[in-house]
Amino acid sequence: MALALVAGAADRQLQIAPVKTPAAKERRVALVIGNSSYKASPLRNPVNDARAVAKALAATGFKVTVIEDATQTTMRRAIRAFGDDLGAGGVGLFYYAGHGIQLKGRNYLVPVNAEIDREGDVEDQAIDANLVLERMDEAHNTLNLVILDACRNNPFARSFRSASRGLAQMDAPSGTLIAFATAPGSVAADGDGKNGLYTQHLLANINRPGLPIEQLFKEVRIGVTRDTQDRQVPWESSSLKGNFFFVPGDASAASEAQRREIEKTIADRVAADRAEQQRQMEKTIQELLARQRAEFEEELKRRGQVAAAAALPPAPPPPAPVKTTEKPGPSAQQVAAVSPSLLGTGIDDSRLPRVGDLWEYAITDTISHQRRGARFEVTGVSKDGILETGGPTDTKPTTRAHAAGASLRYVGDILQLSPYLLDFGEIKDGQAWRSLVVENDRACQGASLSCRYDAKVVGHEKVAVPAGSFDAVKVVVDFNWSGPSQTAWRQFAYWYSPEAKRVVKASARTRAGMMPAALANDYDVELTAFTPGAERKRASSMQVAANAPTSLAGTGAFPKVGDSWEYSYVDLTTKLRKTTRIEVSNVGKDGIADSAAHDNDVRTYGPQPELVSNHLWLELSPYLLSFGTPKPGDTWHLQRTNVSLCRQQNANCRFDVKVVGQEKVATPAGTFDAWRIDVEWNGNLSGFGLNNTPTWRQIQYWYSDAAKRLVKTSVRTRAGTTTEPDYDVDLIGYKLN
Repeated sequence: MALALVAGAADRQLQIAPVKTPAAKERRVALVIGNSSYKASPLRNPVNDARAVAKALAATGFKVTVIEDATQTTMRRAIRAFGDDLGAGGVGLFYYAGHGIQLKGRNYLVPVNAEIDREGDVEDQAIDANLVLERMDEAHNTLNLVILDACRNNPFARSFRSASRGLAQMDAPSGTLIAFATAPGSVAADGDGKNGLYTQHLLANINRPGLPIEQLFKEVRIGVTRDTQDRQVPWESSSLKGNFFFVPGDASAASEAQRREIEKTIADRVAADRAEQQRQMEKTIQELLARQRAEFEEELKRRGQVAAAAALPPAPPPPAPVKTTEKPGPSAQQVAAVSPSLLGTGIDDSRLPRVGDLWEYAITDTISHQRRGARFEVTGVSKDGILETGGPTDTKPTTRAHAAGASLRYVGDILQLSPYLLDFGEIKDGQAWRSLVVENDRACQGASLSCRYDAKVVGHEKVAVPAGSFDAVKVVVDFNWSGPSQTAWRQFAYWYSPEAKRVVKASARTRAGMMPAALANDYDVELTAFTPGAERKRASSMQVAANAPTSLAGTGAFPKVGDSWEYSYVDLTTKLRKTTRIEVSNVGKDGIADSAAHDNDVRTYGPQPELVSNHLWLELSPYLLSFGTPKPGDTWHLQRTNVSLCRQQNANCRFDVKVVGQEKVATPAGTFDAWRIDVEWNGNLSGFGLNNTPTWRQIQYWYSDAAKRLVKTSVRTRAGTTTEPDYDVDLIGYKLN
């Protein structure tokens, strides 16, 4: 039995004259259709939506034809008359609210009298949406807008062999913008109020003076995704060549307001990202401090120093969870309120080092005069401690967290007193620490040995080292040792500089007695170079600027604000296909910012390559060619990644990158001369039931100078098991200003 959709009443048609002449003096013509009275699956809002949109359009200078509950014959005649009217020139706008379905990649608008019981009836009973585009194209008018609030559930899905959700992607002809209530392949809600949610936000923005058409639909998208918690994401396909304003305003003021809004969005997102990174770093430092304490406690117990083990300071408590309901992220003010003392979010203690601060040392044996190096770099700072990576250059670098308070540990054959002791607080002359226990104590491993370490602040001195002259605080550690037949007194001295924020010099000398030769090496440690992280970053930026093919304001490989790209994502297991549109929102000396239609998140990309997630796929910095030309054979190891599996406890991931060379690559958007860069992802993955599964995945990226961005991505699992899908990403269209 056929499913019949019969109008509850005859279709109603009304002509509405423009309320006022547009400020731009351009001719404006609109056809608005709202279909609600379907017999099988009636809709609440389309007729209301059509009336409200028609009224709003008339107020902005459109001559409007509005049709309610249209039959197929009425829709065909109205579209034909609309095309004829557009032949006189001006701006054309078509708005449709009602049922819409896709079949074999084409979209159909369903009249209220359609009778459809099988797929073959669709072409006969419904209206192909391309008919509207064809009539607009034949008119050769200046600019066209198509708005389809027609992505409700397909009421005929059960009778179709291959049911598809929502509408299919449509490419906008030259000079046309097509706006969908939700992304292709997705479904929009009809709404519970007087108007559908999408049209509600359209009406809220259509009368805003000076709002460009592209920005208007971005505001609609932000509002709808916020109200639906990302379940419905409006989408547009555009090939507009000029500017259009429903209500013109002060162009310079609108542009300035838009610029400020973009800058605020970027600033808030950067602040939120920094806060989240800081919270993760704080957690890492706390976990590492707890692990180090547990390992030291076990070491002391093995040495029989149970009392010393019990006296160790407790590890810091885990961080309190930070709750936020802001979308797309907390503002800079909120971040500051949550974490006022963390690095990057308002820390004002200039004594502490910063991430990226780097110290290089020379270690000289005073007897053999052999010389070797050491290198330490800060990789994290929080209120609980400082995370650093490094060590003597002839050994494998290690990562360690340093907390407040005096502590001693052997790093190889060098006795290290807390290197950031001065940074956590003022050290007073005469301050002393008695009977310090020592981690990795190489001199006191026997039961017949007696050891005592006492530290004391002896004063301030000016000290000269290869890195320069520093005003320093001197701390001396006296080490008294006795064995079965020998005793010794050794003295270690450390000079701390507030300027360098770390030890700048250290020495070890045997003052009396004798120790076994293997334990009695005298040495000097001197700072040879100190480079603050900020200077290293500036130097890197200067180098990038010097090597870049053009300046950021140029027209070379750098994109411009408004440049956009459309991609398709295909999950190779489920065959699920998604599409998204990415648009550049800001270009500045520090990097490029863009946002994607599917999540509205603003992402920033600088000159350094990194792996980041855009919530659909994993990207290697998509604008790498903007910051320089790759060299075949170049390799590097990436640290930063948003791969969810690699954030699980005990997961171990490694990402190695290699520039393969130039290749021709074919995508739906065309064939490009592209640079291919491969990423090898090796790791033991945990979480999600993987239980430290060894996995090898290969990711390939292709970059095009012509498209100024990534044009293709391929992800394959080569060995092991992972819950992450294999997928392909292809460029399907792009627009460069």
